[in-house]
Amino acid sequence: MEIESFSQFRCQAIENFSYNEHRVRKNETLTIGQNIRLLTNCYKFSFRNNLEIDLFVVSFLNSDKEVCDNIKKRFKRDFVMMALASDKNNFFEKNIVYDDSNLLYVINESLNDIYEYCIDNVGKKTYYIRIVKVKHFKIDLKDENNVLNAESKTFLSLMLTQFSKNPSENTYNKNWIGINNKLYYKPDQNLSRESDLDFLRQLLSGISFSILLGPRAQTILNVDQIHGIFTKSELNIIDFYFEVNGAKRKETLLKNASMNEGQRKKMTNLLKGINLSVVYNKVKEFTIYEVVNKIPAKTLITVDGKSLTILDYFKKTYNISLNYPYLPLIQMNPKQANILIPMELVRVSMKPQRLKQKLEGYLESLMVKKCTKIPSIKFSNINRYLKEFKHEANKYLENYDVKIGEQIKTEGKIFPNIYVKCPAQYRDRNFYDKQLKNFTYGIIFIDRFSDEYKKFNYIEKIEHIIMNVSNFGCDFTQNIKPIYISDCGNSNNLFQTIKSNLSKLGENEIKSHLVFFIINNDSVSYGKIKMFCEQKAFIGCHSQVLKLKTINRINTANKMCRVTTNIAMKINGKLGGLSKSLYHDCNDKSLEDFKRKFFDRYNPTIFMGADVIHSSEQKSGNEYHPSISAVVGSMDILGSKYAVSGKIHTTTINKGKQAMETIQYLQEQVKERLLSFEKATGTLPKHIVFFRDGVSDSQFKLTMDYEVKSIHEACYSINPHYVPTITFLVVQKRHGVRIYNTNNNNDRNFNGNVPPNTIIANDIVNPTFLDFYAVFHKGLLGTSKPCHIYALYDDWNLTLNEICLISSWMANVCTRCTSSISLPTPCYYADLACTRLKYHYIEKQLLEEKKNSISDIEIHSRIKNEQFFV
Repeated sequence: MEIESFSQFRCQAIENFSYNEHRVRKNETLTIGQNIRLLTNCYKFSFRNNLEIDLFVVSFLNSDKEVCDNIKKRFKRDFVMMALASDKNNFFEKNIVYDDSNLLYVINESLNDIYEYCIDNVGKKTYYIRIVKVKHFKIDLKDENNVLNAESKTFLSLMLTQFSKNPSENTYNKNWIGINNKLYYKPDQNLSRESDLDFLRQLLSGISFSILLGPRAQTILNVDQIHGIFTKSELNIIDFYFEVNGAKRKETLLKNASMNEGQRKKMTNLLKGINLSVVYNKVKEFTIYEVVNKIPAKTLITVDGKSLTILDYFKKTYNISLNYPYLPLIQMNPKQANILIPMELVRVSMKPQRLKQKLEGYLESLMVKKCTKIPSIKFSNINRYLKEFKHEANKYLENYDVKIGEQIKTEGKIFPNIYVKCPAQYRDRNFYDKQLKNFTYGIIFIDRFSDEYKKFNYIEKIEHIIMNVSNFGCDFTQNIKPIYISDCGNSNNLFQTIKSNLSKLGENEIKSHLVFFIINNDSVSYGKIKMFCEQKAFIGCHSQVLKLKTINRINTANKMCRVTTNIAMKINGKLGGLSKSLYHDCNDKSLEDFKRKFFDRYNPTIFMGADVIHSSEQKSGNEYHPSISAVVGSMDILGSKYAVSGKIHTTTINKGKQAMETIQYLQEQVKERLLSFEKATGTLPKHIVFFRDGVSDSQFKLTMDYEVKSIHEACYSINPHYVPTITFLVVQKRHGVRIYNTNNNNDRNFNGNVPPNTIIANDIVNPTFLDFYAVFHKGLLGTSKPCHIYALYDDWNLTLNEICLISSWMANVCTRCTSSISLPTPCYYADLACTRLKYHYIEKQLLEEKKNSISDIEIHSRIKNEQFFV
């Protein structure tokens, strides 16, 4: 989707950097909790000393030597390797590391500044490759604040997989598929069927590499098991014909076979996004536009001024006699080129293709089942792949003196268990319940239901949910029955349906009203519902969307039904209630001091979470959106209730050429959260604990300078004398570190995962920054993924114990479930809010038919200070 006003977006540079001093590690150790011995998937790692690298930028040019940006990534590696193979005097293949895009690393101090190569005979086109030296640097991992640190880590990670990308090696396209820092292992023929998802796709497993810096600046290699969905390369398109028709080859006579419109459309959808080749030209590759309603025997083309059928053309030009002249032709991209190829001559490209489209239905369930491994199996697989890797990459890695040492064992701490009381204790929730009286609700069925018995059953289950919500504090006791039940068979009438039902209610009655929307499992109405209910330009009411599959899981006879409880808690929290109380069941002075410190009404603390959501490179058309940020902030002393300030970004923040994933309007968003806290509690917070999601290691310093500075400026803008303490914590989820509890205690429910609230703060942590790994939740399936928390800035001078305790506590306040979640709730809520605002943006763009770009999303005043996003 092209939005005209995006051309007005500007690129803003940050000048006069004055980095705030980060929170350093002060030889602190954890003194709370029980010790536990653990095994990690990290290994000691070493490589050649004084390793110096030339960094080149690779450009791809067309025949007129103009930069060609549309070269597909799958061709770039082949082009570059072809060029470098022709110049072995300068580029010895064991000295090169290529990122499959535009960066080439070379160990050779005598290279020129620029090289250019001609690659011809690629189809009918000629390309040039220009390689320009931009930098010479020495591998340096010690200085975390240096740009070279990030470049060095990138080089080392790519170097480990380069052996699989060199075409002269036996392993090229044979045993391993190398993509960036990942290696996918190709199973042999006997085992390949075990990796099948369906007739087209297979799930390949492998390992990824990440370079870490541990205590005393020790280099550590993190090796994680990964999975990727790939196409099967042995398929021809006739196989798709049988899949679409649900037939077996031996049962079908293809000589006179044809396809109807529905079958052609289904095949088009199956082939979308897949690279295809043809049997008569194995160099050329295509992607499908569509399966057309034309056949080779009757479709005419003009060649040398003469008309002939495509059937005759292939016989005359390629001496190919078509076996199935009545199967439809496949039209390839681009549409205007009118490339029509007989189906039987097309096959899936032999080159490995990783698919990024989201799976649906049973395929998604099957993939999750295949990927879910308990720690013992996961760690065994990692070591098996690592052994294979060492054997096959040995000759290449010897060039860099790479040595992968022993697996790192460590000792963690199991922090005291946090107990949850549901519903919340009366003394905790009394303050909230006072404002939650006399609620009403209604039900709108988005799709018409012909089965009245099922409809009645759904209404009964919603009444059951409402009775449970009342138990948590939000009072529906006077209105257990819905005040209206409506059908909305056409989503185009959705707004009028909602508006007409709420028109009978007064202002205060709408604020105390909840609308249930019942949708089909495959409905696409969710975003539109939320836009109409929540945006300032529309209605402004609370809503709860339920899919049929969720309602069907509700057991009204079971008082302990988890689905009912979770929905009831969610609704209670959404409407402003407190759903649970938290407490430690022990008389530990340090724990009592912790609670007094962080939940002191006379010296209150506000808890904030922040995240930014971006469009992925696969998003286009209606799914595209600009960057959207959300900052959530607590509205009470207990840090249980939150509200959000969301913004659409119009600027990319840069320092020089380095883009930053910073929050453009953070000062404004933080100020709004602080003032809302003051309005709700009667006082500004004395302390700010800020959980920031999604910042990579390489941008710590830039993020600190911009975002910590923005928080300070937000406080100053309220009052020059208002100077609360700030604790800025970065929470990372995208990392490969996993933990294995090898201490089998003969418990039949033991699966190798660590207990909840396990903290690791040594052996694999950073030597400079104060950081730790934490598993807050109970891992029931697969291997628990710890979150990685950095304390980047802290002028409250909290101890490591206190930072771990408050992070653990915050993982338990989530109102969507009774148990703890895997990361601090402010981070989770910020992520939920970003996703909700994304729906708002996309739906409003569609509604306004893209006439105007949307610069802001305003939430209706009735709900803007409520947890509508949970």
